[in-house]
Amino acid sequence: MLPASLSVPRRAYDLLRGYIGREYERIQSVDFDGAAKELKEAFQNPMKPGETPPPPPVQRQTTTPVDRRGQACAVLGVPKDADFGVIRTAYERLNRRSDPNNFPSGSQEATQAGQIQRRVQDAYRILADQADATEVRFKSLEIE
Repeated sequence: MLPASLSVPRRAYDLLRGYIGREYERIQSVDFDGAAKELKEAFQNPMKPGETPPPPPVQRQTTTPVDRRGQACAVLGVPKDADFGVIRTAYERLNRRSDPNNFPSGSQEATQAGQIQRRVQDAYRILADQADATEVRFKSLEIE
């Protein structure tokens, strides 16, 4: 039997690993839903025979800002009408739990955690940019 001091870190590692796996699958499904929508639109507006596709834009934006906000809210797991305090709390929780340093260096879990952390940070950046500056300033204050 293992000493109690060895089983606690292992249990924490297993819990984090399971959490990262679930979050990775959830975020992948959000990306999959966006890709499915884009594919459906392509089938609804097919090109005619002999028609050449238009040149790709320099910076392709596949979603509108409203859709980006919805996707960002889905990544953070908050409702679309959430205030900045709820968004910030969800971001801090996900960012802390998806830190690749929580996993062995070079492992698959660390790689997945890094991908999740980048998506969480991007989602937070989108939502913070769209939030009211006054709300951001006052909701970011920590009063004890």
